[in-house]
Amino acid sequence: MLEKPKRKRLDRNRFQNPPIPKVLREIDRAALATPRSLYCECCGRTDQAIHRHHLKTKGSGGSDRNTIDLCVTCHTRTHAGRISKAELRAKK
Repeated sequence: MLEKPKRKRLDRNRFQNPPIPKVLREIDRAALATPRSLYCECCGRTDQAIHRHHLKTKGSGGSDRNTIDLCVTCHTRTHAGRISKAELRAKK
């Protein structure tokens, strides 16, 4: 009869595999400090708050300079997939 191999028991504080280190992200404070547009760069609205949207996410290697200013409506539509990245790049 074959015996089952014994499993190595790990402490709660030890990882079975070492954790993957997070990539250190650079923050471009000069790009973030520049005055935002007073209008949405997608639709031109001025009656809503303006949000800065990263065209390429920082997690996938984007920078703080690769942004577009959008009104709340366009920002929500962008994250919902109703405005494509190609459309935003064309308007920037």
